Amino acid sequence: IISVAIARALISNPKILLLDEATSALDNTSERVVQDALDKAKMGRTTIVIAHRLSTIRNADLIIALDRGEVFEYGTHNVLMDGKGLYYELVIAQQRKEKHEDDESSDEDQPIELLDKNVLLRRRTMSFGSVQSIQSDIPDVYEMDDTTIEIKNKQIFRKPFIFKILNLNLPEINWIILGCATSILFGAITPVEIYSLFAEPDVGKANIQTRNYALVIFFIGIGGGLCQCLSSIAFSKSGEALTMRMRIISFASMLRQEVAWFDREENSLGALVTQLSSDTSNLKGLSGVRMGIIFNAVGAVVCALTIAFQAGWKLTFIVLLFVPLMVFSGILQGRRMSNTKKTKEKKSGRLSWEEKGGTYATEAIDSIRTVVGLHQEQYFISHYEDCFNKEFKRSMIKIQLQSVGTGLANSLMFFIHAAAFGYGSVLVENGEMKAPLVFRVFSVITFGAMSVGRSTAMIPDYAKGKESAIRILNLSNRQSNIDPQDISGTVLEKLEGNVQFDRVKFVYPSRPKLRILKDFNLSANAGQTTALCGPSGSGKSTCVALLLRFYDPYEGCVLLDGHDIRGLNLPWLRSQLGFVQQEPVLFNLSVRDNIAYGDNTRKVSQAEIEQAAKKANIHDSIIAFPEGYDTMCGAKGSQISGGQKQRIAIARALIRDPKILLLDEATSALDVRSERVVQEALDVARNGRTCLTIAHRLATIRNSDKIVVVDRGRIKESGTHDELMNHRGIFYKLNMAQERNDE
Repeated sequence: IISVAIARALISNPKILLLDEATSALDNTSERVVQDALDKAKMGRTTIVIAHRLSTIRNADLIIALDRGEVFEYGTHNVLMDGKGLYYELVIAQQRKEKHEDDESSDEDQPIELLDKNVLLRRRTMSFGSVQSIQSDIPDVYEMDDTTIEIKNKQIFRKPFIFKILNLNLPEINWIILGCATSILFGAITPVEIYSLFAEPDVGKANIQTRNYALVIFFIGIGGGLCQCLSSIAFSKSGEALTMRMRIISFASMLRQEVAWFDREENSLGALVTQLSSDTSNLKGLSGVRMGIIFNAVGAVVCALTIAFQAGWKLTFIVLLFVPLMVFSGILQGRRMSNTKKTKEKKSGRLSWEEKGGTYATEAIDSIRTVVGLHQEQYFISHYEDCFNKEFKRSMIKIQLQSVGTGLANSLMFFIHAAAFGYGSVLVENGEMKAPLVFRVFSVITFGAMSVGRSTAMIPDYAKGKESAIRILNLSNRQSNIDPQDISGTVLEKLEGNVQFDRVKFVYPSRPKLRILKDFNLSANAGQTTALCGPSGSGKSTCVALLLRFYDPYEGCVLLDGHDIRGLNLPWLRSQLGFVQQEPVLFNLSVRDNIAYGDNTRKVSQAEIEQAAKKANIHDSIIAFPEGYDTMCGAKGSQISGGQKQRIAIARALIRDPKILLLDEATSALDVRSERVVQEALDVARNGRTCLTIAHRLATIRNSDKIVVVDRGRIKESGTHDELMNHRGIFYKLNMAQERNDE
C-alpha cells in the first residue's frame, strides 16, 4: 500500500515531496523495499521527512529536532550527535533499546489478484478507525443464512403489510384509532353536507333549505375542522413515533450484526449511512397525514356509495365501472415508484447508485486530508454527481409512468361526469329515475372521486415507505452469527485466564481461497505474557480478533480455561478482556467519559477513573489539562497526542479489571519518549493478568514469558527470548535485522 501511495505521489512529478512516517507501518522486509523506493523518489527534489525511526533520516542534509512546538536544534546527523542534545538522546535511546519503528500493517494486504475485490473493504475498515479487518466463517454460510431469511420474509409479507406496521405502532394504537375515526368522519362530511341542496329542483324550496342549512353547515364545518385537526395530530403523533422506532430498530440491528457483515461491499459505511437516513425518512409515507388523506377518501367513498345506491343503483353501477381504471392508475403510481430494482441490487450484493454516491461522499469526507493533498476534490465531486445523475435518469423513467397514473386518476372525475349525465339522461327519459336523484348521484360521486384522486397521489410515498420498511424488517429479522446482545451461554464462576487455540483454521469470507490460519495451535498460560511476532500478514491480529469473537474460525476452536468461547456468554466474555490497539479510537467525549466507557455494566466512580488513570500513567497529564478530566478528546481523539491517547485507552481497558489483556502494537506509532511512558504503563497493567501481545519491536517483548513466531498462519518457533536467539531461526533473523537498522 505504501509503495502504491509513493507511486501516486510521484505521478505528478512534484518539486516538493512530503513524507510523514512513510515506513512506520511496515516490518523489516517491507520497510527495506519501501526505503529504497523513497531514496530514489527523493533524488532531485526538495524533500521534507517526518520520522520517529531515526535510522531512516541518518543521511538527510538537514535534521531539525522539535520539542513542544519549537526548533530545539538542527544540523546534520554527525553535527547533532557531537552536540549531544535532544537528537543525540533519542538516537542513543533507540540504539540502547534495540528497536526500530516497525509497525504491523493490516492483515488486509492481499495478493494482486484479490485487490480489486477488496479495495472498498479496506477503505471502509480504515474509515471506522479500526485495525481489525479480519473476518470469519465461509461466505457460503452467510449467503445461505440471508436466503433463508428472505424466504421467511416472503412468507410473512404475504399478509397485509399494514398489519405488520401496525404491530410496530401498537403503543400508539389509541392515536391511530382516533385518527382513523376522525379522518373517516371528515371524509363523510363533504358529500353529506351539500348533496340535498343540489338535488332539490324547486328554487323556492332550495332557497328555504339553503337558509335552514346555512347554520347547520356552519357547525358541520366547525366539526369538520376539529376532525381534521384531531386527525392530523393523531396521525402525526403515531407517524413520528413509528419513524423514530424504526430508526432505532434499524440502527440497533446494524450494531447487532457480526463484524464480518460490515466487511461486505453492500454494507459499506456510506451505504449504511445512506440507508439509515433515507429508509427511515421514507417511512413517513406509511403514516402521518398521508394516512389521514387515505382514510378521508375511505369515508367519502363509503358515504358517497351509500347515498348513491339509495338514489339510483343502476347509475351507481355504471359509475363504478371506472373503479378498475382507478386501481390501474394506483398500480402505475405505486409499483413504479417502489424501489424494486434497488431491493434486487441489495439482495444481489450490489450497491444502488444512491448508495454508491453516499460511499463516495463518506470516503471523501473521511479522508479529506488525502483528497485535498492530492487535489482530487473534483474527482469525487464528478463521481458523486455521476452516481446521482444515473439515479436521476432511472427515476425519470418511473416519474413518466407515475405521471400517466396521476393524470388518469385526476381526470377520472370528468369521465365520471360524462357517464353520469349521459346514462342519467337515459334513465330519466325512460322514467327509471328522477332528475334530482341523477344530480344527487352525480354530486356525491364527484366528491368521492375527488377524495380518491387526492389519496392516489399518496400511493408513491406509500410504496417507497413499504419498500424501506421491508428492508428495515429484513435487517431486524436477520440472525447475527455473533450477536453481541445474546446473553445465553455459560458464565464461568472462576476465570483463571488460560487461553488455547486448538487446530484453528480461518479464512476471510470475501477471500475464501486465502487461508490466514492453518491448523494454528497456541497456548497462553494464566498470569503470563505471551508475545506474537512475525512478518506482516502472518495472522497475528487474527488471533486477537478470534479471542474477542469478532469472528469465529470455520474449523477448530478457541478455548478459555478449557471451554470453547463460542459456548460462553458473549457480553461476559468481552467484559473479561481488555483490548488496546495500535491506533486507539476515542470518542468525542470528555476524558472521564472515555475512560468510564470501559465498563458500561455499572456507574464508574471518579475515584476508580483516577485509579485506572494512575495505573496507565496518564493521571498527571490529565490534571494538567485546563479542564482536567472534563477535557474533550475530539473526534477520534484528535485533540490530544498519540501517547496520551494510548494511555487513556489503557486506562479504559483497566477500568473493567480484565483477566486477560490484549495488546496489538500498542506502542508502535509513538516516539521514544511517549513509548517509554506507555511501555511503563503496560508493564504495570500486565501484572497478575494473562497478556497476549502483538509486536514488531522485538525489544518490547524481550521479557515476555513466551515468544511465539508466526509466519503464514502457522507457529514456526516458540520459547523465551534467549532460547529463540540461541536457536538462530526466524526470530534471530528478525532481531538481527532490527539491530542492523538501528546502527
